[in-house]
Amino acid sequence: MRSTLATATVALVGPRAAGKSTVGVLLARELGFTFWDADGELAAHVGCTAGAYLAAAGEAAFRRQEVEVSLALLLQQGAVVALGGGAVVSAELRARLVESEVYAALLLAPVPVLVDRLRHAAPLRPPLTNLPLAEEVAQLLTRRLPLYREVARTEHDTGSESPAAVARALAVLVRAAFAD
Repeated sequence: MRSTLATATVALVGPRAAGKSTVGVLLARELGFTFWDADGELAAHVGCTAGAYLAAAGEAAFRRQEVEVSLALLLQQGAVVALGGGAVVSAELRARLVESEVYAALLLAPVPVLVDRLRHAAPLRPPLTNLPLAEEVAQLLTRRLPLYREVARTEHDTGSESPAAVARALAVLVRAAFAD
């Protein structure tokens, strides 16, 4: 059975600070969908911020929780879901992201833009490694970019386009993909 706009789920993937949550809120409004932030839902599930949980429980436990929460969110219909930057490392999540009723879009910005955004968001977004921030961002992006591109139907530069422009462009693409 072909998915329609009413049964669709939009998943935003990409590195930390790419604007997934900001664009996601605007896109959900544009489509009349519900917005879900996977990191926020993970925080509600574990009782502390995603960053604090990662630091306390370790990456393996964090990733298990992230997959559980994200898979549940990706089953929502009429939803826009902003996934965590590392969610795509899960093969199970990647398999869900390429299903016909899910429209995955990659949001990217140049490394210097991501670094600047992360610096301004500290301490809400703690480092993930012991590397200097610019090296960390570049290394994670190099490792994850093929995974993001594996699942994404489209790619959008949030470094040069405003969140509103990206949301409007995505709304057009999503409506076309799920036209009745």
